[in-house]
Amino acid sequence: MDKGKPQKTDRGKYDPVRAACIEVLGMVFDRNWKSDNAIIEVLKGSDFSDLDRRFLKQLCHGVIKMRQRLDFTYSFYLQKPNANIDRLTKNILRLGLYQLIYTDRIPAGAAVSESVNLARAMTHHSRGSFVNAILRSYLRTPEKVVFPDREHRPVAYFANFHSYPEWFVYYCIQEFGPDATDKFL
Repeated sequence: MDKGKPQKTDRGKYDPVRAACIEVLGMVFDRNWKSDNAIIEVLKGSDFSDLDRRFLKQLCHGVIKMRQRLDFTYSFYLQKPNANIDRLTKNILRLGLYQLIYTDRIPAGAAVSESVNLARAMTHHSRGSFVNAILRSYLRTPEKVVFPDREHRPVAYFANFHSYPEWFVYYCIQEFGPDATDKFL
């Protein structure tokens, strides 16, 4: 199997680098692997180019680092705020949003399309429509994401905006104050 080209299955085409990223995210979030070990394991026997390997690492490390903010962001676009979303779909949403928010060389349409392809190929066809709706809603109305008030709830604001645990943000604010914490994070 050529992992460097989009794969065609009976469920559609998808990008193997992004699929490998979803595999790494599952290993890290669901099975507590260290990210670098999971990436090494997924890359074993692959024939990804150096560029694909770097892209995979960028995506994996970015989604892992920004997980809290990505989860906070997509929650604003759910019809039911406490919706029970399966782990695989969450990881696909995280990856799609990461590409939309933090990458500047991936066109928004490609990020959405590839996320939908992954959802349709890796989960149920209807999950592709769900992922499409969430990501397109974000593109139409990014202002819908409202972070907690920085002045009145600085711990919640910094934790969600910068994607750090609240205990760490609280410590930093106590030690350095809000402005220095913002710069530090």
